[in-house]
Amino acid sequence: MRSISRLVVSFALSVGVGAAGSLSPTASFAQTLAGKQLRLIVPAPPGGGFDSLARLVATKVSENLKTSVIVENRPGAGQQIGTAVAARAAPDGTTILMVGTNFTTNPLFNRNLPYDALKDFEPVMIMAQTPFMLVATRTLPVTTPQEFVAYAKAHPGRLSYTATQPRGAAQLAAELLKLDAGINMTFVPYQGSAPALTDLMAGRVQVMVDAPVTSMPHVKAGALHALALTSATRSPYLPDIPTLAESGWPHIDVTAWAGLVVPARTPKEDVAWLNAAFTKALSDPQLQKALAAQYWVVTPSSPAETRKFLDKEMKRWADLVARAKLTVN
Repeated sequence: MRSISRLVVSFALSVGVGAAGSLSPTASFAQTLAGKQLRLIVPAPPGGGFDSLARLVATKVSENLKTSVIVENRPGAGQQIGTAVAARAAPDGTTILMVGTNFTTNPLFNRNLPYDALKDFEPVMIMAQTPFMLVATRTLPVTTPQEFVAYAKAHPGRLSYTATQPRGAAQLAAELLKLDAGINMTFVPYQGSAPALTDLMAGRVQVMVDAPVTSMPHVKAGALHALALTSATRSPYLPDIPTLAESGWPHIDVTAWAGLVVPARTPKEDVAWLNAAFTKALSDPQLQKALAAQYWVVTPSSPAETRKFLDKEMKRWADLVARAKLTVN
């Protein structure tokens, strides 16, 4: 998939022409799904950024379809519980699973998952992306990524880091920085961003890779330093924060993303219709404004593009897990 900034321009130019016309499979939908309630499984707890995005989009889809899209939270085990529930659902087009970066990293750390991420699901789309952000405690005498790397090299093995997603893309972004920059840090896991941020601000850990929606309030309050973003290009909503790629490590391009999949064997016409319905919802200016407030960039993709994206993500994370010698269960 293309970089965040290019996707913003591309979507803005194309959605007005394509979204309304792409809803032409209405007759097919009426034959198979008319009058049926749609279920959007979110494998995360209520209240977080992932859940908030799901509810915002589900509300707009419900308005457009004049039917119900029920958000069903099934959290637990790093999103594995909700994913397993969706894998067992009937492939009739009414059950949709919202997936994120854990969808492609969980199979790398657990060989005994109760589902196959690629074989048990059909991709629908990637809805939106947001960069992760490298933030540092103010007790650390650094304000730029270059200063941080220099400090880490001058104090080998002395620094610790945490991430919003243990064994997820946030931690893997930090591991990629360690390899590319040649630095050594110790990972400290936490159950959620809140306790991690508390310890980060207290200086008990020195840096964190986190989502901007949870870290930026502390940055704006002066409690943390925002060092860099992990995306290839700068965020349109955080234009003053540099990327690691532009700061000397050009191979680092990691974003959090939110997508949709359905159980395998869901009819292709239903997959296409769902893609069109959610693409139309994402074109709504008010919805885009609400997502922008959480630093999400709308990046709708086709089912085929989504399949290629998921394949690429799994391959590159598998390569990194091997290079970094991370523990696999």
